Amino acid sequence: WTNAVHTGRVAGCSMSGGRSEMPPLLSVMNSTEIAGLPLVSAGRLDALEGQYTVIAEGEGGNYRKLLFDDDRLIGLLFLGKVDRAGVYVNMIRNRIPLGERREAVIREVMTEIRRR
Repeated sequence: WTNAVHTGRVAGCSMSGGRSEMPPLLSVMNSTEIAGLPLVSAGRLDALEGQYTVIAEGEGGNYRKLLFDDDRLIGLLFLGKVDRAGVYVNMIRNRIPLGERREAVIREVMTEIRRR
């Protein structure tokens, strides 16, 4: 849906004589509610054997999973607490290299599920 909205805006701008560029596409992004729990998923969710680093943690009704390709966040799944998901989706969408900040991002994401 997100990609379709961006494509429509660019097409409409172009048809009216304007100039616009497509933002980086996010191949997969979903946001919904299942059994009363909010869910956000974005990017790649399957980890090929040994190809990506997967960090996952759950507590109570909350679960978070992050997939990394070296220092880039390439996928996420948040169930329950979905606070700040947009920040991390932006990192995926814009392919932001995290470098030394990668460990801090992991700590922040996983600490968030324990906060009341």
